[in-house]
Amino acid sequence: MRVRARALLIGFICCVSVPSTHIDARADPRNAAILLDSWWSGDYARKSCEQANSFMDDDTMSRIRNFGCGAVAGCPEAMAHLSACTSGDPRLLASQFEDRLMTQLATSPDCKGVAFARYYGPDAKEPSAAEQALMSRPHWEFSVDFFAGSRTQSWSLQYLGEEKVFQGESATEARMASDLCAIVLGQRATPAR
Repeated sequence: MRVRARALLIGFICCVSVPSTHIDARADPRNAAILLDSWWSGDYARKSCEQANSFMDDDTMSRIRNFGCGAVAGCPEAMAHLSACTSGDPRLLASQFEDRLMTQLATSPDCKGVAFARYYGPDAKEPSAAEQALMSRPHWEFSVDFFAGSRTQSWSLQYLGEEKVFQGESATEARMASDLCAIVLGQRATPAR
């Protein structure tokens, strides 16, 4: 009888402890909200254009004139970058890219259920009530290392307060939106490439 009582007691304890472990594992779901750091993107774009301008010093320009762009390491990419940088304000180019990305986030079926907003920096206009609500709760922090004239844009995504950072490169705004939403909604751990 003692053996049977112990078996019943052990079985009862296992049944009681398993459900609470299962509940605890799902008790803290991540908020499906993305905050795009536009302040970062604009500054990154400006600084990368400053670097592109410094690449084209007199010596480099002389080598390109004398031997062609193919004879200078990194010249084709640098020329595309420099051309894009001189076509307009780098911060405006980054902002236009983000506008197209925000449209993709809003319209992509892959992003259904994801909220998103932009952070323009401490000196920008006051955020809307919806933006303030998103920023006041736990959310995903997202930044683009905008590089004018590049075929792809690098990005990083991190859930507020966590150490793990997701990073990727996307050739289009639609692909970037799809990659971000897949991570935020837990459909895959890293972007498929």
